[in-house]
Amino acid sequence: MAHVVIIPKLGLTMTHGQVTAWLIQQGEPVVAGEPLFELMTDKITTEIESPGDGYLLKILLPAGTEAEVLTPACVVGALDEDYSAPMTWTETGTYPTADGPPVNSAASAVASPFPAPPTIRISPLARRIAEERGVNVNALRGTGPDGRITKDDIMAASAGSQASLPTVARRVPLAGMRRIIAERLARSKREIPHAYFKITVEAGNLQALRENAAPGRRPSFNDLLIKAAAKALTEFPGVNASLDGQEIIQHSEVNIGLAVSVQDGVVVPVIARADRKSLAEVAEETMVLIEKARSGRLNQEDISGGNFTVTNLGMYGLDDFTAVINPPESAILAAGAIVERPWAREGRIIIAPVISLTLSVDHRIIDGALAAQFLARLKQLLEAPAALA
Repeated sequence: MAHVVIIPKLGLTMTHGQVTAWLIQQGEPVVAGEPLFELMTDKITTEIESPGDGYLLKILLPAGTEAEVLTPACVVGALDEDYSAPMTWTETGTYPTADGPPVNSAASAVASPFPAPPTIRISPLARRIAEERGVNVNALRGTGPDGRITKDDIMAASAGSQASLPTVARRVPLAGMRRIIAERLARSKREIPHAYFKITVEAGNLQALRENAAPGRRPSFNDLLIKAAAKALTEFPGVNASLDGQEIIQHSEVNIGLAVSVQDGVVVPVIARADRKSLAEVAEETMVLIEKARSGRLNQEDISGGNFTVTNLGMYGLDDFTAVINPPESAILAAGAIVERPWAREGRIIIAPVISLTLSVDHRIIDGALAAQFLARLKQLLEAPAALA
């Protein structure tokens, strides 16, 4: 039985993925569970494993190809299997041989022939350079073996095309993670009626808590925001919710995502059940997830199940900003920098460190009163953070 490995749907909002590298070459033997190729989504880069023993009979999506979910990527099977005839394939990724039935006939079958293999032969490095420099590989004739397009071909084409452009212009294709993020955020703004609510928090006690922490156990401001948000969400379950058709789902778990900047985009690893973890546990988990995100080692479990997101750009000096909701969530909290401002305290004007927080909500299910109450409670928790430790 030949197996066709498809681009899997790794999340509710995933529509596309990009094959970034093949780990097994066409014709080589494979065993069940062995990684076949790397797949990049808008959230992670992960390895897709072989569903069975055999050989990598055919690569259908060369490295660098972006395709919709459920698109066949390769064929794994015995060397003597005939997989060239049109077949029926299922979401399990299992194909019948020419004379056999599908393994899982209960799955939703789709009548489809194998897609014709792309005719462009290009190395992964050359494709990446072409994307960076805006070179149309379809118009090139490769000088490598069997007409393969090489890095030198791309560099030569780039030199010619750049000569015709103004020196101030540089075109970079909207591709890979950047393209997927653009599509998702555009859909979020188009489909979700965003409403924004802002509050200012005195941050002196937050700074003192961090400064007085034991060496090696100092929580970051992100950790404190996550822990405070988790506690507030348990008290206001209407914010820890999402819309599913005509139903509002109030989630039983408080799973908080943290937006992490990576090359070419943003990923959102999730601290699961953050309300049940101590501040020290949140800090340790956050540190691990950030490191995994920036080294490209997040897996599907690391990014799944988020109900609420925290995003912090204070390290870049922004006073405040508004963020776009990460579907299917209904709210996202944006934090600016801690800055010194005149502040009224007990009838006196002092100079105090303050931080601005902006809550973006899905106004279909979170109204202004609920958002205001949630932010007011968050302010209380952050201004008296001893209870968070």
